[in-house]
Amino acid sequence: MNQPANEINIPTRTQPPSLTTTYYYAWKYGLALQSGLERLIIMNCSVAVLWATTFSNLRLRLVLVDAPYDIEVLKAIKSASLLSVRAEDDPTFTNIVYLIRNGEMNTNKVGSGLSVQGEERAQCLKNVFAPPSNLTIGYILAEPAKKNGNGTEAIDTITPLAQELGLTVDTSWHVRSYDSDCVGDAASAFAANSTASILICWEREYLPDIAEVLGVNDVPSWPKKSFNVIWTVQNNTLIDMSSEDCPGLDD
Repeated sequence: MNQPANEINIPTRTQPPSLTTTYYYAWKYGLALQSGLERLIIMNCSVAVLWATTFSNLRLRLVLVDAPYDIEVLKAIKSASLLSVRAEDDPTFTNIVYLIRNGEMNTNKVGSGLSVQGEERAQCLKNVFAPPSNLTIGYILAEPAKKNGNGTEAIDTITPLAQELGLTVDTSWHVRSYDSDCVGDAASAFAANSTASILICWEREYLPDIAEVLGVNDVPSWPKKSFNVIWTVQNNTLIDMSSEDCPGLDD
């Protein structure tokens, strides 16, 4: 997209920008640019659909940052006193957020879903989070499956509970496993219109990153061999670490 005249002196490109490197540098630098009454944001998400929807709805201008121009562009914006490298603000919502790991996986084949124990855990979650518990889950976000249809463990883990609660498991953001910022954005979007609790089901490696995006400091590692752990986050704080206590699995 063209920049307004006299706003930023960006070096001339010799070739069109690569979307891949554009997304990479946007994720790396997390740019925010204030210009008059319009605010330009390069979000920390690497999904074209999400970007297109966001910028179309808000009528924002997007700076494409591409190698080898990334440093030059950043310097140009900074010299114009228009750059602030965006540190992710801690969420301001007060909704309780529960973080859980996907259930036990079928180790016979990568991406083959849940094992028998994992399926039992998925059923057990109804006893943990659905009434008569008072956890009031209103939104469930799960790690999407891979493009080849594998990697459905998180969805399989949370679907029985979602059906019990009459909720749809949200995988519509189509984030990659490591796009924890987008998970935080999804939670914030829900919290803007509801005070209900949020349940996030993801693979173990990325749950600490998600907790950090939710504002938690000094996040511990997720226990490698534990499938029963529940982290409870509220007001940017990890307020509890508990167990699902599924009979026969967590005894």
